[in-house]
Amino acid sequence: MFVFRAFYQTLIRSFIGVDFDAFGVTFYPYDGEENKIENLSVLGKKFNITNKGNGRYIKEILLNGKAIKGTNRIPYDMLSNENDITVCKCEEKPCIAIHSFNGVSITEYNFKEGVISFNAQITGHNLLKIETDCDVDVSINGNKKKYCSENGIVKLTITNDNTEDLLNIVISKAEK
Repeated sequence: MFVFRAFYQTLIRSFIGVDFDAFGVTFYPYDGEENKIENLSVLGKKFNITNKGNGRYIKEILLNGKAIKGTNRIPYDMLSNENDITVCKCEEKPCIAIHSFNGVSITEYNFKEGVISFNAQITGHNLLKIETDCDVDVSINGNKKKYCSENGIVKLTITNDNTEDLLNIVISKAEK
């Protein structure tokens, strides 16, 4: 069973650029042709996924008609039993977007006026990668710190010793 599952996950990630885990759905856009997969059953839910546009960046993700910006991940708490997803790709690098934050449960995700905010339940150490064209301020439970972009990516290891606590994380352009 493990071999089939690994094959299935590799095929779906290679063809459609999507990966599923217990915390949600992550998209990996590539600069290729538009594609679509329908009636995919994963995580006890159904998915119709369409990749539209050209480019290796995500402009926005439409989840059942609602726009999600500033991330390439749909947190599990935003998914329904049936999910129509359109990944709108573009060639322009986003001003600020979550590139990856694997193994983390994200809730109450919001993107408004260039500011990303969410709650995260973290176990141990996790790497947050932010795709950006500028330096960013990251606030964790109200403690703000500036991070410099290196080659368009900010890498930040976040540690939470008390796994019961939710961390409130806010990401924005750095103040000058």
